[in-house]
Amino acid sequence: MASVAPPRVAVPFPRARARARSRRASAAASASASSHPPGGVAEWIETNLPDAGAVTRSISLGGSGWAEFSSHECESGAKYFAKTSRRDAEMFMGEGAGLSALHATATLVIPRVYHAGSLPEGSREGRSFIVMDHLGAFCTPVPVRPRPRGERRSLRTFSPGVSLRPGSLAFNPDAPRRLSTPLMTPFNSTPTFARTERPSDFGARGDQAEFGASLARMHLAEPAVAEARDDGMFGFSVNNTIGDTPQPNAWGSDWVEFFREKRIRHQLKLARDSTLSELGEAVVENMPRWFAPCGEIRPSILHGDLWSGNIGTVGGRPSAFDPAVYYGHSEAEFGMSWCAGFTQAMNPKTEEHFEERRKLYQLYHYLNHYNLFGGGYKGTCVDIMKSLADR
Repeated sequence: MASVAPPRVAVPFPRARARARSRRASAAASASASSHPPGGVAEWIETNLPDAGAVTRSISLGGSGWAEFSSHECESGAKYFAKTSRRDAEMFMGEGAGLSALHATATLVIPRVYHAGSLPEGSREGRSFIVMDHLGAFCTPVPVRPRPRGERRSLRTFSPGVSLRPGSLAFNPDAPRRLSTPLMTPFNSTPTFARTERPSDFGARGDQAEFGASLARMHLAEPAVAEARDDGMFGFSVNNTIGDTPQPNAWGSDWVEFFREKRIRHQLKLARDSTLSELGEAVVENMPRWFAPCGEIRPSILHGDLWSGNIGTVGGRPSAFDPAVYYGHSEAEFGMSWCAGFTQAMNPKTEEHFEERRKLYQLYHYLNHYNLFGGGYKGTCVDIMKSLADR
């Protein structure tokens, strides 16, 4: 019986293999691009950031109680981080404005924001979005507020929103003034966990003295907003939120009055608690005396929500994100120190009445936590206010 030679298998030359790989990659990129949901983030990136090239890969990164997170890789190698939400665009416009103002200081590592606004009507990704530079790809679990029951996805048209570049605060003057930013807190008694964007080279917080030095340079930077820079006023160009609580930022020329009305009394009104209100009034009556040693207070840009979950290092450089920005007294930045683990290396001040001011700034955040979560935070607020009322 004659033997039958086995069939010959064609083996492509290296160049042929390379061309085949290139064709497959191009086909995959084309397929990825064509599979983008209409009216979504990837479509916006391709339309408005043409130098980045086509979006070749979009990855869901989970979400919080009110937003979904995603990363988007492009042909050029550019990579973007995005948040989308079922809520209106105000929350992202506030976050974008704050991040842009922080970025303009060129001190801490802050993601550059490209756009915040509404998604087009019919978008499956929600009602609003924000796009910023991607600082990395590592995700870590962080407790977040559960999404409210009954919250439904609805449809909305694109609005011009706000497109931001370094050093630019281009606000939409027609935008509603109440804004919202993400609630990311370790104090929720019944947290859910979401995979939240954290850079691949996002290290531990690093040296606190180095972080403190960068933070001081940020506080000393010339304000990017005219009201603070030219007129020495306190507040911000838009209202935003601290956690999920509205944070009013209407401009004011007197810091003591601003913090009394826009921070302490604002939180007391939200609490609607007679005990807290009575003690709070005794506290605010003492405020002018505690600030007398400070002399003239200049407005510094504040991150506004500086706790351990919002700071770290990127490539060895101090970084911060998820802010509640406004212009105020630099000492107010440390109101969340009880939640950040800061040591004396971060805040070595010892001047007269510093301790009273430190407690006052902490009180604002404790009142906010009481308004958000209730529980034992009321007792802490009462203890702080009793100690301040006697000074």
